[in-house]
Amino acid sequence: KEGPLDRSAIPTMRLKLSATAPDGIVMQALTPETVVYKAPALSTGYKKIIVSCGDEVLAEITDIEEVS
Repeated sequence: KEGPLDRSAIPTMRLKLSATAPDGIVMQALTPETVVYKAPALSTGYKKIIVSCGDEVLAEITDIEEVS
């Protein structure tokens, strides 16, 4: 989900991962997952993208390519 976008000249985008627990009894295991975000850009460029889950920052991406 998109989080708040700061309003600086080159903004920071915040993305929040939200997990949904499975139904019933399941084995608890850590498994890597690929996550993809696609949407129209809300700005012409970004200073960085912060990815979080709950209150924990998972990644700060600063190497951002502009695409047309």
